[in-house]
Amino acid sequence: MRSNLLVFMLMSISLASMFNDGLDTTYAWYGTAPFCFPEDCPDGWTFVKNDDKGDGSTCWIGEKTLCKFVDAHNDE
Repeated sequence: MRSNLLVFMLMSISLASMFNDGLDTTYAWYGTAPFCFPEDCPDGWTFVKNDDKGDGSTCWIGEKTLCKFVDAHNDE
């Protein structure tokens, strides 16, 4: 049973590395409950969506903004 788990884990790691596109993506929520005033994403970041809960407490007013930053890195 242990050997099956080890094989599964190694195959999962191998598959994940095969599909790595060389990009690191970071996500961040902007806006603080309970008063979430709309915010623009920082320079270099891209808007993803707005949500009244986001990553935690619910907004009484407004919405939080989810932004993403994609960093292309070189593995050479």
